[in-house]
Amino acid sequence: MAKLAILVGCCYPDDPDRLEGCYNDVETMKELLTTRCGFPPKNVVVLTDKLDSPLRPTGGIIRSAIDWMIEQAKAGDVLLFYFAGHGKFDDFGKGWGCIREEFIVPCDRNLIYSELKI
Repeated sequence: MAKLAILVGCCYPDDPDRLEGCYNDVETMKELLTTRCGFPPKNVVVLTDKLDSPLRPTGGIIRSAIDWMIEQAKAGDVLLFYFAGHGKFDDFGKGWGCIREEFIVPCDRNLIYSELKI
């Protein structure tokens, strides 16, 4: 059984709505996964939007990382995607049957959507 994780931290350093602590969140999660949960360090991918980061978590990069993780997976494997950053949702309609679109906000604002019916 393999254990694979993608940890994304977006603080948006050049943005007026920047966040504090997202980098610490992903580093703490990585430490937890590798020291207590049995994830091999080589199977934990960390993406941050630090200015010196070699691979920033754009929408395209995050999607590619998720695709990679899914392609590696076999029955019984453990997969984890963790995102520390801005998120948002929009509701379309009211009451039963309305649609909620939720999304995370990568560093390039190339939103990653999830659609849920409420």
